[in-house]
Amino acid sequence: MLSGIFLKTPKFLNPVSVIESLDLKETDVVADYGCGVGFWTIPLAKKVKKGKVYALSSNTDFIDLISNKARLEGLGNIKTKTIFLDKGEIKLEEKADLVIISNVLHVTKDPDNILKNAKKMLKPRGRILVIDFIKLNSIFGPPIRYRLSEEEVILKADKAGLHFKCIVDAGWYHYGLIFNVEK
Repeated sequence: MLSGIFLKTPKFLNPVSVIESLDLKETDVVADYGCGVGFWTIPLAKKVKKGKVYALSSNTDFIDLISNKARLEGLGNIKTKTIFLDKGEIKLEEKADLVIISNVLHVTKDPDNILKNAKKMLKPRGRILVIDFIKLNSIFGPPIRYRLSEEEVILKADKAGLHFKCIVDAGWYHYGLIFNVEK
């Protein structure tokens, strides 16, 4: 008989615990680059109550959904913007303290451009958080051929003029990498 062995339930990506680890201030400006249905946007807006969250998506249905969620939650600090994910520069009304790119790099045709755009959105001491699926076969997420490894993302970020700073715990299926402009 085996004693002392316990099975753990795999931990899936939890936006609230990740956000808590980021040391955000109430007045920070955050860009959710490729915001989807607001998985990050809504908890971020609750954290930066006196700041602003830009929800950026190429999908107008997602933008409408986030606007409705924000209204229902009474969150007036969310600014939605329809963008072209892979093309052109994205202009915000103000520079961001943090840009989150979650589960985007594996779906884009041009991850290098995503990272370059994110860098342009940052304040001088701002940070970029990249979260994506670990490049291993798993029961969740895209096929492995679409996934980028942590090393691949670090190389692409370096090419974009970003510097790897640290890892963020993003659960069992994802990695979290923090970058900034300064060395």
